[in-house]
Order: sequence, then C-alpha cells, then structure tokens
Amino acid sequence: MPSSPKPLDRQLDGERPTVNDTTLLENDPAPRLPLPISSEGDAARQEENPPLAPGDSPTLHRLHRHFAELLGCRPEDLACGNRQVVTSDRREDVNAAEPATPLWALRRENGWVVSVTPDAYSPATRLLQALPSHEDPLSEPARRRLHEAVGRVAPVFFHYSGLQLYTDRESFRPFAKHAARRLTPDDLPLLRSARCPLADQEDRIESGDAFAVVKGEEVRSYAFLRRLSPEVWEIVVETAAPYRGRGYGKSVVSAATEAALQAGRIPVYSCDEHNAASRRLAESLGYRTYAEDFVCLGQ
Repeated sequence: MPSSPKPLDRQLDGERPTVNDTTLLENDPAPRLPLPISSEGDAARQEENPPLAPGDSPTLHRLHRHFAELLGCRPEDLACGNRQVVTSDRREDVNAAEPATPLWALRRENGWVVSVTPDAYSPATRLLQALPSHEDPLSEPARRRLHEAVGRVAPVFFHYSGLQLYTDRESFRPFAKHAARRLTPDDLPLLRSARCPLADQEDRIESGDAFAVVKGEEVRSYAFLRRLSPEVWEIVVETAAPYRGRGYGKSVVSAATEAALQAGRIPVYSCDEHNAASRRLAESLGYRTYAEDFVCLGQ
C-alpha cells in the first residue's frame, strides 16, 4: 500500500466481470478502457514467474510483483506498459495505522494501472473513457476529476501525487558525512526527552528498523523502515528544520538503505512530486524512479 501522508516525514453498469474479462490498451489508436480484474483471488493470479520486459533486471521483476500485489493487477501489466483499470478490495482496507486508499494509480513509461474500490470502478472508468485521446489520464486536470469522481462513492479527504524510487546494490552510493546509527530500546529515554516522534515507534526500534543522527541530546535526523512486503521495505525520513540541506537526512537514509540491502530487500523511497529536495536526496544515493503515483486517501 502506498505511504500515507507522512506526519513523521509525507465498468460499465452491470455485473462485475471475472478475472479473464480483461482488455488491454496496447497500440490501440482509439483505446477502450479494459474491464477490471476481479479482486477475488488476487494472490492466486500472480504468476510464479511473470515475463520480464526487455531490459528488466531481477530487481525490477521483484518490484513488478510487489506493486502488482498491492494494486490488484498482474506483474506483466507493469512490466510491459499495459494500460488498465482494475478493482481491488485492498483499496477498502482500513486499520489503525493506515487510511483506506479508494484509488491508487501507478504510471510507468508508456503504461499505467488505476486501481479502485469496486464501487468506484464505474465513475472512474466513465471519466477516463471521456478523456480526449491525447490527454494523459494522470495529468493534473485528470487527477482532479478522478478525485471528484471517486469522492462521490467513497470518502476521500486528501490526494497527492508522488514518485516511487528504488535502488539496488549496484546503483547504491553510500554517504556517511554524519554518523548515523541504528537505534535500540536504550535510546527511548533520549528520544522522549528530545520529543522525537520516534519515541512512539517502539516496535520499530525493537526490531532494529530505526536509525538516527544524534548529536548530544539532539536528534537531528531519523529514518525508519516500513516492511511493506517480504520483498520491499520503504524508507521514511525526517530531518529537524535547522539541519535540512546539510547532509543529515542523506546520511540517515544511507544507513537505512544499507540495512535493507543487507537484509536482501529492495529499498524504496517515496516523495511528493513537488518535493525537489527529497527527490534529489534519494537520487544522490543512487535511487531511480520506478513509477509516478497518484493516491486518494479515505478515512
């Protein structure tokens, strides 16, 4: 599931078709939106070894599987640049830590997948069908209209657009200008006295998923790992305002990235599309863009 806003950092009418009722939009001069893939049996749909697009690395292969599982599509839809609208019951999931995401769209190169709740499929599909053939379905005007369309059938209080970036051992460029260390439960008194939000993340600290640059009694920057799946861990970072732009955030993200790579996971880093500084930080460490995304968050 996509990251929620980081307080610490950021069908047509009728019956739903079955899993096989899917139409792709590749090379279609007058594209028709595909019928959705049913949300039932999402895991069963994932092929054991989906085909790789030319030039795809094993890391990209794993990322396709990860994001396909979250979106409710097939790995090859992401690997091969298909254009598709799907439904997934995951868009209705709600728990104490994450809001529902009635819409999550991911765009890669010349393809895209829009994943919505079953109830939001009809309005989202009709809206996208009505777009001029030359208009990007994830352009700013189209995103606003998608927000409005989905909001008529599902509570939406916020939407954002961002980037999903990733790195691997070959591309990663470590950085250690400031000493960043893994936090332990012994650090909790310091975190509480410094009023660091990580003080409320004891489970992450106990599991070794939190890192910080600490100077004296001051936590200047911290990051933690979100274990999104067995394959992928996301890095979330926050730097105290007086220390931004001075390498503290980069140092702590580097430490968290190294920990993820050592564990055999793919580190991913998400940022708002307008946060140029955050994107530069990630790219300076060797992160590359996997996809652009657009998310509507519910209650």
